[in-house]
Order: sequence, then C-alpha cells, then structure tokens
Amino acid sequence: MSTSPKTALATVLTAAATLIVSLALPAVADTATDERKPLASMRMVMYDVGATPTPVESDLSTKAPVLSKATLECTPDGGTHPTPGDACDSLRAVGGNFDQLPTAPETYCIALYDPVTVVVKGHWQSSPMGPVRPIDFKRTYSNSCQAAVQSDHVFAF
Repeated sequence: MSTSPKTALATVLTAAATLIVSLALPAVADTATDERKPLASMRMVMYDVGATPTPVESDLSTKAPVLSKATLECTPDGGTHPTPGDACDSLRAVGGNFDQLPTAPETYCIALYDPVTVVVKGHWQSSPMGPVRPIDFKRTYSNSCQAAVQSDHVFAF
C-alpha cells in the first residue's frame, strides 16, 4: 500500500509535534514546581515574655502568650508576613543572618519596658545551587517596637 506525499508529510509533522510537546511538558512542570518552592522559608513567633516568668524555649513551645506570628518565604517572596518583599530584601542583604540585620534608620520607639522574645525556625538558601542553612534564632527585645526597629522591620509582624 502506497501513501501519498501529503499523508506522509502529515504523519511526520504529527509525530514531530507530539515529540516536541512530550519533551517540553516535563520541563514546564519542573519549572512551575521550582517557582513555587521558596529558597528560604521560616516561621516567626513573638512571645510576650513580660506577661510570665516562664522562659521561652527555642523549639517554639512556651507558656508565654503569643503576641504575633508569621511565616516568611523568600525567592519567591511570600508567606503571612505583612511585607514579605521588604523583609526578604533585608535578609538577602545580610545573607539570611538574623544577627547581622541592621537597625532601621530614623525610626524611634518609646522607652517602655515590655519585653518580647522573637523565635525564628526554618532554613535559608541564597541560590538554587547554594547550601541550605538551618535557621534557629532567638532574641529578647525590650518591646515589640524595638524588635521591629532592631531587625530592619523584619520583625514587624
């Protein structure tokens, strides 16, 4: 049985199109998955340690009341943090090192002693091929305003 040139061409083009689509689909799916998975992800909790003499545990379990909490994801920026882009920019500037966050310029707090402890757990990865570094940060501030100002507003949640 002989095939016409038009039929042969249509068969070859259909096979080529099927091959191209089958090769392209996994790449598109992988890219979409990679875009949804952030390089850095953390959960942050601010405890009212002035309300109770119980010390705050680094594993986020405590009897101190929770004042606020947020999640933060970077690259892509997101989470429940009110300003994830700004918070991630501040963290990117210091390589995800919470100890190196600068004090916000020209921002002042009232002199009120109402201590809070901020606990952060998660991971930081600067680039897709870079190492993943665990985050386990805990610091007590004289009040929630000081926590925000002394962390370049990363703890303003």
